[in-house]
Amino acid sequence: MTDLSAACRLKLAAIEEFFFMSQKFDVVVIGAGPGGYVAAIKAAQLGLKTACIEKYQDKEGKLALGGTCLNGG
Repeated sequence: MTDLSAACRLKLAAIEEFFFMSQKFDVVVIGAGPGGYVAAIKAAQLGLKTACIEKYQDKEGKLALGGTCLNGG
């Protein structure tokens, strides 16, 4: 796993602060890889208020669910 850049860490911190300071969740899934995004979808389907936290960014800098394996290969 590679270290996050300073800019990426700041973006992630801002996202986390927004979610956790303004909302409450029944389930928080950390990591949106092959297991994480499935777990988040299932929790939401069961009616739980769900958040999924992922650090992966595509080549354009956009956050993407699925993690490195799904998005990067």
